Amino acid sequence: MKKLLKLLIEISIIKTLVFNLKYFSIKDAIKLPVFIYKHVSLLDLHGSIKLKSPAYTGMIRIGDGYVGIYDKKLRRSIWEVSGKIEFGRNVHIGHGSKNKCRKKGIIIIR
Repeated sequence: MKKLLKLLIEISIIKTLVFNLKYFSIKDAIKLPVFIYKHVSLLDLHGSIKLKSPAYTGMIRIGDGYVGIYDKKLRRSIWEVSGKIEFGRNVHIGHGSKNKCRKKGIIIIR
């Protein structure tokens, strides 16, 4: 119960819903495979995402965890993707990261 409450406080429900509905079919989007945390700026959502395994809740977390070296005042993560991203299982992209992929680019994260 404490874990669920902590998660609901840390994630942005609106950003999570927008992100999942943009990138996945309704069938997969309602499973909420990607959690977007509060300090994530979604600058570009024109790209595409491919999952290497069946979608399940919280399999990808963007803006989660701790990065060893980061500015606590500016700890936001940035998502700026107009290319293709391919995710494996259990991917956690820590806060303070910038994910940028141009239109013809492909990034594979396993």
